[in-house]
Amino acid sequence: MASQQSVRILIVEDNVFTAKLLTIQLSEYGYISHTASSAEAALDLLEKNTYTLILCDLYLPEMSGLSFLNHIRKDILYADIPFLIMSSDNTESTIVRLLQAGADDYITKPIQTKVFVS
Repeated sequence: MASQQSVRILIVEDNVFTAKLLTIQLSEYGYISHTASSAEAALDLLEKNTYTLILCDLYLPEMSGLSFLNHIRKDILYADIPFLIMSSDNTESTIVRLLQAGADDYITKPIQTKVFVS
């Protein structure tokens, strides 16, 4: 298993407060993270960096988290990166749809970082 220092997380979150909070909390556990406020910005970061995990909000401007997931899963360069969707929408139909689309897991907001990193 990779050490925490080598785990690089791409956080795709349009809410600046949530993105900053996640970055701070994950850094407290030794994780390195970068943030993008849109799927398009995340694609730019993916071209320049290597990530161990993508943590993506479901509801993003312009391209939703689901559309971004579909895009990632079709690209051989990024298809194997674990992709976790986060949202306050915890309806069964939404979660099932995302998992069937290829999300590796679903995390309900607000994220309890201590539970997430365990």
